Amino acid sequence: MAESLESCDRIDPLSLPNGWRAVPLGNLLRLTSGLSRPAKLTNNPTQHCPFPVYGGNGVLGYSAEYMTSEPTLVIGRVGEKCGCVHTVPAKSWISDNALYAKEFLQRVELDFIAFAVSQLDLNRLKRKSSQPLVTQGIIYSQVIGIPGLEEQRAIAHVLPPCSERRRRRRRSSPLPGNSRPA
Repeated sequence: MAESLESCDRIDPLSLPNGWRAVPLGNLLRLTSGLSRPAKLTNNPTQHCPFPVYGGNGVLGYSAEYMTSEPTLVIGRVGEKCGCVHTVPAKSWISDNALYAKEFLQRVELDFIAFAVSQLDLNRLKRKSSQPLVTQGIIYSQVIGIPGLEEQRAIAHVLPPCSERRRRRRRSSPLPGNSRPA
């Protein structure tokens, strides 16, 4: 973890609110790749396929199978939009186009951590090749500021859900090639 600890200088500890700590993500969670998506997917949840299947950019479909038993953090691993951050409910499937938090090394509020990680704009750190990619090493080296658990919960309580934040960003951001009205 020496590499992760060296990156702590990216956050000025003096700029953090009182009681907050600068923590490399590698000291906060363990990521692992998802699995190949199930063979049978439906576009919408059904009685037989109620479980969401997440790829790098969100829900791909629904399946009769799931691989997580707890809500967790998912980060898009490959593709032009890699680095997208999602929280997923218990009983979800995560495809091999994404990484997910298999373990949290500290007690954290999931929605707060998801918001903090989304603010890192991991996509800007992607490896540019024929298939853009963010790796566990890149993610682990990033540092976020975190308060105590109770303050994380209080902050998460006032944050809109991830899907609402994305909708707001889409409404307020011009599409590529379009300009915002003056």
